[in-house]
Amino acid sequence: MVELRDGILDAAADCFLRYGPWRTTVAEVAALAGCSRPTVYKHVGDRDGLAAALLEREWGRLRRAVTAELDRHTGAVAKLVEAVVFSVQYVRGHPVFQRLLAYEPQAVLPGLTTQAQPVLRAAIDLLGPVVDEGRARGELPDGVDPAVVAEWCARLALSLMATPSVTVDLDDPVALRRMVQDLFHVALGSAGRRRGRSSIPAGSSAGPARSSLSSLSPTTTGGPAGARRRSR
Repeated sequence: MVELRDGILDAAADCFLRYGPWRTTVAEVAALAGCSRPTVYKHVGDRDGLAAALLEREWGRLRRAVTAELDRHTGAVAKLVEAVVFSVQYVRGHPVFQRLLAYEPQAVLPGLTTQAQPVLRAAIDLLGPVVDEGRARGELPDGVDPAVVAEWCARLALSLMATPSVTVDLDDPVALRRMVQDLFHVALGSAGRRRGRSSIPAGSSAGPARSSLSSLSPTTTGGPAGARRRSR
């Protein structure tokens, strides 16, 4: 059943890339998947159901990819930065996400904005423990709320996924990483000052946060960032 559903969703992705979601018919998806229309309706649903199920699957794949990416880095700040960078590069290089954002934004924008609660909750579950780890090691200020920091990371990533930048080439991983690092420096410094201490030790131009950020590799991470967009 799982293989059948995945096959239907793969066919839906191909049809969406060719025709756009609102021009795609269930019959076209069924023909490409090698099944009947009633089978598509039974296992996934109508055209709107296909779009929703496909996006849900791709968000799940992104979360698993981010989880694997976090294991490649050490230090809480490095992990948080790379979670944002990797997520943005993943979505910006994903053919289906980019097809929808460019030509059918109404299909995907609610999931990035007004209906983004599931994404935010998933980010809190994934990144909250990373923040706890950073507090325990003194890399992050003691009083920061793990859920708030994790949600901030997710909101930053969602914004960069959906909104072009006028200052940074978001398709350049080095420039994107530098931008996210700078924002973390500002956020960590402000958090430390609000709690009566700086997050960077006195007498040093680089504290735990900057040391971790500076040690990040500028190389491109994995994911489909380099994938070509398919033409209609």
